[in-house]
Amino acid sequence: MAASFKRQLPKIKQHLEVKSWSDCYEQDKYMDSCVIENEMIQVEEYDKVFFDQMIFKNVTFIGSFFQLLECVDVIFDHCDFSNARLNQAVFHRVEFRQCKMAGTQLAEAHFQHVLFVDTLAPYLECQFTSFKHVMLEKSVLKHANFFEAKLMKVEFQECQLDEASFYEVDLAGIDLSASYFERIAVTSGKLKGCIISPEQAIGFVKAFGMVVNEKG
Repeated sequence: MAASFKRQLPKIKQHLEVKSWSDCYEQDKYMDSCVIENEMIQVEEYDKVFFDQMIFKNVTFIGSFFQLLECVDVIFDHCDFSNARLNQAVFHRVEFRQCKMAGTQLAEAHFQHVLFVDTLAPYLECQFTSFKHVMLEKSVLKHANFFEAKLMKVEFQECQLDEASFYEVDLAGIDLSASYFERIAVTSGKLKGCIISPEQAIGFVKAFGMVVNEKG
C-alpha cells in the first residue's frame, strides 16, 4: 500500500568511512559523513549532539541519555534504543530499520520525513511529540503513549497498536484500518475523521466502556 504523501528520503553520500564512536565523539559533538557499526554506546549523558549524513548499523544505545539530540539524514539499521532517553530530540529525513525501541522516551521530540519499519517499540513514550510526514510500517507499538502528540500526514501500516494510548490526540484523517488492535485509548472528541475497519470499531466501543453482544 503506497503512502498518501511523499516522504523525503535521507540524503547520504555513498562510500562513507567507517569510524568508531569514541573517535568521533571525542573530536566533536557534530558528527557527520561516516558509518558507525557493531558498537555499544556507554550508558551516560550526551548533550547537544548532532548527527548529519550518518549510518548506524547494529549499534546499542540502551539506557543512554541524549539531551537535545539532532539527527538529519541518518539511517539507524538494527540499532537498540531500549529505555534510552531522547526527549526533545529532532529527527529530519531519518529511517529506523528493524530497531528496538522498547520504553524509549521521546517526549516533546520532533519527527519530520521519518520512517519506522519492522521496529519493536512497545511502551514507546511520545507525549507532546510532533510527527509530520511520518510512516510507521510493520512495527510493534503495543502500550505506546502518544498523549497530546501532533500527527500531521502520518500513516500506520500493518502496525500492532493494542493498548496504545492516543489521549488528547486529534485523529482526523489518520488511517488505522491497516493496523491491528483489540483495544486502544482515545479521546471521544478527537475521533471525528479517523479511518478504521469494521473489525476495529469493536475496539473503539470497548475503549468507552461499552459492552458488545457478539452473540448477535
